Parts: sequence; C-alpha cells; structure tokens
Amino acid sequence: MQENENEIIQMQEIQKAISAALQGLLKNSKKETVYSYKILDKYAVKGQILFVGSSLMEFFPINEMQQTLE
Repeated sequence: MQENENEIIQMQEIQKAISAALQGLLKNSKKETVYSYKILDKYAVKGQILFVGSSLMEFFPINEMQQTLE
C-alpha cells in the first residue's frame, strides 16, 4: 500500500512540475521552466522513452497519452 501512495505522490509532483514548465513557457520564463525540468529529471528512469524536439514538443500531451495506456 505504501508503494502505491508513493507512486501517487510522485505522479502529483510530476504533474505539477509539467504544469509549471508549461506555464513558464507560456510566460516566457526560462527560470521557471528550467526549475521544473530539474524536478522532472529526478524521476527519469533509465530505459524509458525520451521525447526530444523543438519547443513544440513542450506542448505534446504526453500525460494524456500515458493515462490512456495504463
């Protein structure tokens, strides 16, 4: 049960960081965006897929895709 609670907390923190990153991009705030990516970097797992691209990739709905695949 503890493991599920930790996963939920991590997902909430990841979603907040993604939201903050998008807000930073919309406000053209490099500082907010970089800070958000530092948080997200903590959760990167070796062997997972990494999307790389232009700034348009920032708005790719990865969370929505991820939720439909689970």
